Amino acid sequence: MDVRHKEFAEGLRQAADFIEAHPEIDLPEDTLTCYGLYSKDKAATVAKALSSGGRCDKVFEDTLVTLKRMFGVITLRYIGTRSNVCEQVRVGTRLVPEQFVPPRPATEAQTIPEHEEAVYEWRCAPLLGKPDIEVPEGHAELKAVEPLQLEAESVPF
Repeated sequence: MDVRHKEFAEGLRQAADFIEAHPEIDLPEDTLTCYGLYSKDKAATVAKALSSGGRCDKVFEDTLVTLKRMFGVITLRYIGTRSNVCEQVRVGTRLVPEQFVPPRPATEAQTIPEHEEAVYEWRCAPLLGKPDIEVPEGHAELKAVEPLQLEAESVPF
């Protein structure tokens, strides 16, 4: 363990002792966040560490991916840009109908003509053989995938 990790863990223990000794104070946020998922390799390393000895969840929300694990009531989460850990694939196009945009102060009315728009999907490898958790438009939806048989050293992300 490097010095920074050891000092951080000791600081958490000291903070826990302080909070326990002072029930009269308000509690801090219950989530520790690291913005460290900057590559597929880093995400795989973090996923493997978070899943050792406990449950790790992978959550997609718009352009972000989050790996998280609960420790009692405390959430440890790692966040990254989805494009750093997944592949965006063009899967087709859709026809966007003509739209009228009414005038507003300082802008004139305009008509946006009918046009085609590219449609994309994200392709992300499963985390430790578990299904991905997709959160489209603010509603969680669990998507089942076929379970994978993986060896610990070859865990894809």
